[in-house]
Amino acid sequence: MWGCAAGAVLSLIMVKPNIALLIPLMLLVAGWWRVFVAWLVTSVALAFVSLATLGPSGVLDFVSVNLTLFEETYHLNYSLEVILGSRIAWAVAVVVILA
Repeated sequence: MWGCAAGAVLSLIMVKPNIALLIPLMLLVAGWWRVFVAWLVTSVALAFVSLATLGPSGVLDFVSVNLTLFEETYHLNYSLEVILGSRIAWAVAVVVILA
Protein backbone atom coordinates (compact mmCIF):
# COMPACT_ATOMS: atom_id res chain seq x y z
CA MET A 1 0.00 0.00 0.00
CA TRP A 2 2.72 2.49 0.97
CA GLY A 3 4.67 1.58 -2.15
CA CYS A 4 1.81 2.66 -4.40
CA ALA A 5 1.40 5.92 -2.48
CA ALA A 6 5.13 6.59 -2.69
CA GLY A 7 5.09 5.94 -6.43
CA ALA A 8 2.20 8.33 -6.91
CA VAL A 9 4.03 11.03 -4.96
CA LEU A 10 7.15 10.43 -7.05
CA SER A 11 5.12 11.19 -10.16
CA LEU A 12 5.40 14.83 -9.07
CA ILE A 13 8.91 14.57 -10.53
CA MET A 14 7.22 15.25 -13.85
CA VAL A 15 6.68 18.85 -12.73
CA LYS A 16 10.44 19.44 -12.56
CA PRO A 17 12.09 16.27 -13.94
CA ASN A 18 15.68 17.45 -13.96
CA ILE A 19 15.70 17.49 -10.16
CA ALA A 20 15.33 13.75 -9.76
CA LEU A 21 15.58 12.19 -13.18
CA LEU A 22 17.28 8.98 -12.10
CA ILE A 23 15.27 8.23 -8.95
CA PRO A 24 12.74 5.99 -10.73
CA LEU A 25 15.55 4.01 -12.36
CA MET A 26 17.25 3.59 -8.99
CA LEU A 27 13.98 2.32 -7.51
CA LEU A 28 13.84 -0.33 -10.20
CA VAL A 29 17.48 -1.33 -9.68
CA ALA A 30 16.97 -1.48 -5.90
CA GLY A 31 14.05 -3.84 -6.32
CA TRP A 32 11.30 -1.44 -5.28
CA TRP A 33 9.25 -2.50 -8.30
CA ARG A 34 5.85 -1.66 -6.78
CA VAL A 35 6.91 1.92 -6.18
CA PHE A 36 8.38 2.07 -9.68
CA VAL A 37 5.20 0.70 -11.28
CA ALA A 38 3.05 3.12 -9.28
CA TRP A 39 5.29 5.98 -10.41
CA LEU A 40 5.13 4.83 -14.02
CA VAL A 41 1.33 4.45 -14.09
CA THR A 42 0.72 7.79 -12.39
CA SER A 43 3.24 9.58 -14.60
CA VAL A 44 1.67 8.19 -17.76
CA ALA A 45 -1.74 9.31 -16.49
CA LEU A 46 -0.38 12.81 -15.85
CA ALA A 47 1.14 12.87 -19.33
CA PHE A 48 -2.24 12.00 -20.85
CA VAL A 49 -3.92 14.71 -18.77
CA SER A 50 -1.36 17.22 -20.04
CA LEU A 51 -1.86 16.11 -23.61
CA ALA A 52 -5.65 16.27 -23.26
CA THR A 53 -5.43 19.72 -21.68
CA LEU A 54 -2.92 21.31 -24.05
CA GLY A 55 -3.56 19.30 -27.19
CA PRO A 56 -0.81 18.20 -29.56
CA SER A 57 -0.05 21.73 -30.75
CA GLY A 58 0.20 22.99 -27.16
CA VAL A 59 2.68 20.26 -26.27
CA LEU A 60 4.78 21.06 -29.36
CA ASP A 61 4.69 24.77 -28.50
CA PHE A 62 5.81 23.96 -24.94
CA VAL A 63 8.74 21.91 -26.25
CA SER A 64 9.64 24.65 -28.72
CA VAL A 65 9.69 27.35 -26.04
CA ASN A 66 11.87 25.22 -23.78
CA LEU A 67 14.31 24.47 -26.57
CA THR A 68 14.75 28.17 -27.28
CA LEU A 69 15.68 28.73 -23.62
CA PHE A 70 18.77 26.56 -24.12
CA GLU A 71 20.00 28.98 -26.74
CA GLU A 72 19.90 32.01 -24.43
CA THR A 73 23.05 32.62 -22.43
CA TYR A 74 21.09 34.14 -19.53
CA HIS A 75 19.62 30.75 -18.61
CA LEU A 76 22.93 28.96 -19.05
CA ASN A 77 24.54 31.16 -16.37
CA TYR A 78 22.77 29.12 -13.70
CA SER A 79 23.92 25.68 -14.86
CA LEU A 80 26.61 23.63 -13.14
CA GLU A 81 28.55 23.41 -16.37
CA VAL A 82 29.11 27.17 -16.45
CA ILE A 83 29.82 27.45 -12.73
CA LEU A 84 32.15 24.45 -12.33
CA GLY A 85 33.33 23.66 -15.83
CA SER A 86 32.23 20.76 -17.97
CA ARG A 87 34.32 17.92 -16.51
CA ILE A 88 33.79 18.93 -12.90
CA ALA A 89 30.03 19.24 -13.44
CA TRP A 90 29.91 15.71 -14.81
CA ALA A 91 31.99 14.44 -11.90
CA VAL A 92 29.62 16.07 -9.41
CA ALA A 93 26.65 14.53 -11.20
CA VAL A 94 28.23 11.06 -11.09
CA VAL A 95 29.05 11.37 -7.37
CA VAL A 96 25.49 12.51 -6.60
CA ILE A 97 24.03 9.62 -8.59
CA LEU A 98 26.25 7.05 -6.91
CA ALA A 99 25.71 8.43 -3.40
